[in-house]
Parts: sequence; C-alpha cells; structure tokens
Amino acid sequence: KFCINSNGILSVTAVDKGTGKKQGITIINLPNDYEMQRMVNEAERFAKDYKEKRDAIDTKNQAEFVVYQIENQLKELGETRFLP
Repeated sequence: KFCINSNGILSVTAVDKGTGKKQGITIINLPNDYEMQRMVNEAERFAKDYKEKRDAIDTKNQAEFVVYQIENQLKELGETRFLP
C-alpha cells in the first residue's frame, strides 16, 4: 500500500501474507517523474518475476504431494515393486 500526501511525502507499507509481518518506509524527497516511472516499472517487473517463481514453487509442491499420495496408495496395496 502506498500514499502520497499533499506535501509530496510518500509512505509505503507492505505486509508479508505468509507471516503477517509488516514493514513500512516514508520517503520525503521524491524523485522526478522519470525516476518515479522507472521505479514503478522496476517494481512491476519484480512483481511479475516473483509471481512466476511462486507459481513454479506451487506447481512443484503440488506435484510432490501427488507423488506422495501415489506412493502411499501403492504401499497400502502392497505394490512395493513400483516404489524406489
């Protein structure tokens, strides 16, 4: 979350959804429009990279869970010849 007040002071707050930890920063000397746009573009790029990495991790975790379930079902059926 971010807010720019009438004096041009920027306040940014972020919350880690996993831990609930909250961090904030206040910037008094704002950069010019070019620098501000560059920072916004960079933040958007990092957000996209983070989402792609997070999606890959989630997919890997789901696949590992499916493998775990299949291994347990094979053990229950006594089909250990298919297990490592």
